[in-house]
Amino acid sequence: MPSPTLHHTGIIDLEQPGALLDPRFVTLGPEISKMRPWQRRRMERKLRRERYQKVPELWATLGRKHENKPLNTEGKIRFSKRGNYSSDSVTLEMVKEIRDSLPAGIKKEHVLERYIDLTEADFKWEPDTFDINKLPELRLTVFLNKSEGALVYYDYGSKAGISTDEGIEFIQPAPTDAAYSTDRDRLDYFFPVLPPREVEALRKGAGKGKTHKLSDRKESARFVIKVLTFRRGKGTESSTGLIRRAIRNLSSQLRGKGREEAVPERYRLLKFYVRGNYFHEIKARDIDPKQKTLLLVHGTFTDTHGSYGGLFAHSGQEPDTFLSELMRDGIFEQIIAFDHRTVFDDGFTNAEMLKKLLGGLKFVHPVAVTGSSRGGVVAYILAMKGRIPNFTVSKVLTVSGAFGVGYLEKARKGLGFLSAMRRLSPVKLPVLAILAQHSAEWFTGQPGLRQITPGDELLEAVLNPAAAQGAAAYLNIRADWHPDIAPGLRGPRVILDWSIRFFLGRKHDWVVGYENQTHPVAGRSQPPKSIKGVHTRTMIAGSTDPNPRAFMRAFLSRP
Repeated sequence: MPSPTLHHTGIIDLEQPGALLDPRFVTLGPEISKMRPWQRRRMERKLRRERYQKVPELWATLGRKHENKPLNTEGKIRFSKRGNYSSDSVTLEMVKEIRDSLPAGIKKEHVLERYIDLTEADFKWEPDTFDINKLPELRLTVFLNKSEGALVYYDYGSKAGISTDEGIEFIQPAPTDAAYSTDRDRLDYFFPVLPPREVEALRKGAGKGKTHKLSDRKESARFVIKVLTFRRGKGTESSTGLIRRAIRNLSSQLRGKGREEAVPERYRLLKFYVRGNYFHEIKARDIDPKQKTLLLVHGTFTDTHGSYGGLFAHSGQEPDTFLSELMRDGIFEQIIAFDHRTVFDDGFTNAEMLKKLLGGLKFVHPVAVTGSSRGGVVAYILAMKGRIPNFTVSKVLTVSGAFGVGYLEKARKGLGFLSAMRRLSPVKLPVLAILAQHSAEWFTGQPGLRQITPGDELLEAVLNPAAAQGAAAYLNIRADWHPDIAPGLRGPRVILDWSIRFFLGRKHDWVVGYENQTHPVAGRSQPPKSIKGVHTRTMIAGSTDPNPRAFMRAFLSRP
């Protein structure tokens, strides 16, 4: 293992003559004034793309998003000259996730941490009112060898009182080429400048095209960017190949630890067993087509256990769980679940795979379907007339349905979505850290995520289908976050406002805006039910107000 090193902080005083090698950007590495002529020439060749391999004189540059614009910034920038192999706190947690994602044979201790502290820099934020979709942005270019990977994020964790899960905001790189390959010597990261003061939303229609304004209150959060680099194996593998390989490797690791149930992005059927109160993987032959059936469809980046674990976990106060009560009281005779891919495949492909898993099985009774988050979109697809020849759908119940996730809109390029999902994911896996290493365009272009992106044709095909929706009844349960419900998720104001309200609106569950959690079907939908809660935690007893289980039971028990 490399010897732990100190960060050896460098300081650039932007107001000092000669501080910048080029007025468009700062160079991050050893001091230019102390370089020998041949070292400086080597660095300049790298900047001009005349050299492919990394150089020790330079690990990154920082400038405005548009390369031809001057930096035009005052104050000071502090940064790592060398980096650090001995991380702690928030960074240590990220290092662990990276190590878990790497393939066998890679020396997993080689994760180098660097930082850039922009808290003292004055980016001349003007004017005081602005459009939140047109924020000033910076460009960070990180230089890498072909076999290296990088993970970049805002780091709020150095501020006292912020937990690990609340302490980061992933920044995804720009694509390297049309194929999103990783054969490159640098990665570009574009990210908004944090405002110097707290931000307030303008009343609708009052801003003449502006959406927000700076308040008189100074923002207390630090503006720190962390960069983790590491050796990751093959240097020319595609993003899709890297992620699929990482998930396969992760699956093997978890099975070895007895956690087979915690692996996302797999197709399989499961059945709930009241005696023992657990789900077990099954084949179609294990399903009784004559029994009244409830089908559970999980959300993004997780599986049945992640989305619905709260419905079959004992609270310690009641002898039966919610799912066992549904069967004990005769509402359903069997409960099955469908684990499926949520990133690489869209809901229509999910439905085809469910049909394949069920084979020639024909259900005697109509099936009730419950969808959590993106699973709500899949549930609507399953209810389309003739979509699944194995059964008809009697009821569609969605909880925090993802009928349009504001984070994923084109102008926002996924900023904040991975971080929010990481903070809220009921199953802590490094899959999100893996995804964050790849471009936002690649990420938001995956079929499963396109289908929860507002305005995308894959989502429109669900919201306004050409096929009839069948005869099912619909109920949407929507959640609005409230600090009294999840005090551990208060976080600094900048995280709440920057990552959530800007993207989702005033009312949200931290992942989906309030209005986008519902999609009424004319003549078929009951009025939506509203709760105070947080995305992915609405199924957990004591995590919402009121408890959605009463709404769920009443709807599912209807004739």
